[in-house]
Amino acid sequence: MIKTTHIRLQQAAEMLATDADTLLIAATEGRITLYGLLNQSLRANLIKYDPDTESHMILDTKNHRFMFIEVTPVGAGDLLKTGETESAWVSSGANQFGEYWEEDFVPGTGFHSPESFSLKSIFLLRTEVQAISEKGILPPVDTVREPVSRGAEINRTRIADTTLTSTIAALLASWPSGKLPSGKDLERAASAVGINVSDDSIRKALDAARELAPSLKKPA
Repeated sequence: MIKTTHIRLQQAAEMLATDADTLLIAATEGRITLYGLLNQSLRANLIKYDPDTESHMILDTKNHRFMFIEVTPVGAGDLLKTGETESAWVSSGANQFGEYWEEDFVPGTGFHSPESFSLKSIFLLRTEVQAISEKGILPPVDTVREPVSRGAEINRTRIADTTLTSTIAALLASWPSGKLPSGKDLERAASAVGINVSDDSIRKALDAARELAPSLKKPA
C-alpha cells in the first residue's frame, strides 16, 4: 500500500473515526499541527540557530521550494470560522543540524507576504495521526505553540544579520569627519542608485548598528 508523509484533513478524520471540524478544534486548542500546501519556490534564507548564543545566522539566500508549512493555532481557528486562513511566516522545519529555511522579507516592508489556505489545502502528518490513533487520546492543550509575533520576528532576523549590521557600524565609524548621514540623506542616496527603502527602515538599521557600537555618534 502506498503511504505518503502528509494526508488530507478528511482522511485524517476518517482514520481517527471523527470529523474534520473536531480536528480543527483540536488544532485551535494547540493539540495537533495542521499543514497548508504551499508548493511554491520563494526567495528564502537558510538559517542556523545557535543555542549557545541564542542567535540565528543566515548561511545562504536563494530560491527554495516550500511544500507544506505549519498553520498556527490561530490560523486553525480561522479555518474553523471561515474556511480560510493566512500564514504570515513561511518556514520549514529544522533539520538535524538546526538549519531551516525561512521566506525572505518583502523588500521595503520588513514583513513576509501572507499566504492563503482553504480547507482543501490542509493536511496532517500521517505519523502524528497514527500516534493519536494508537494512544486513543489527543495531546494536551497548548502542545503546539504560536510562533513569535511579527515584531519579535523582525528582531530575530536582525540578530541573524549581525554581520551586515556590524558592517554598517564599521562604515559609520570610518565616516569622514563631519556630519553623519541621516535617514533622509541615506534614503535619497538609495533612491539615486535605484533602491526603494524608507528613511524609517534606514533609521532602524542605523539604530541596530548603534546597539552593536554604542560609541557611534548620531546625526546632528
